Amino acid sequence: SLYSRAIENLMMAGRCFSCSHIGLAGPRVMKTCGQMGIAVGYAASLCKKHSATPREVGQRHIAELRKLIGY
Repeated sequence: SLYSRAIENLMMAGRCFSCSHIGLAGPRVMKTCGQMGIAVGYAASLCKKHSATPREVGQRHIAELRKLIGY
């Protein structure tokens, strides 16, 4: 869900949502978005390292990505 299915070399992190401050507390959202940013950053480094697209990183280098993000 962090790379585009239509654009081969596009990754994105974060959320697009609308809710009140009562419905969803800021710290939870910021932590989640931050973790997505970390995962996308590491995935981008693997794209460069392996000359791969984001999809290829997800298919061929997922174990290395998981190790980097502490999974």
